[in-house]
Amino acid sequence: MKKLSLPLRLLSGFLYLFLYAPIAVVALYSFNARRYGMVWSGFTTQWYGQLLKSSEKVMAAVKAKAQGRADMGAVSARIKQKLSG
Repeated sequence: MKKLSLPLRLLSGFLYLFLYAPIAVVALYSFNARRYGMVWSGFTTQWYGQLLKSSEKVMAAVKAKAQGRADMGAVSARIKQKLSG
């Protein structure tokens, strides 16, 4: 397998950072004790407790996960079809 050049590897690294850093920040701030804002005021999991108490929100999360799996399956099948010729 051919090794990628340094500029291409750096560009790829910056691209992944650009795409995944916001997701990591949102995940980190989901444990913030403050309801709004970017000021960190302590660690809490109360928001997840409230989420699990609502059956509608739990069902919405389950359906969204199932839809995501179906979408990824369709994309994977399409890529496999294209690559196999």
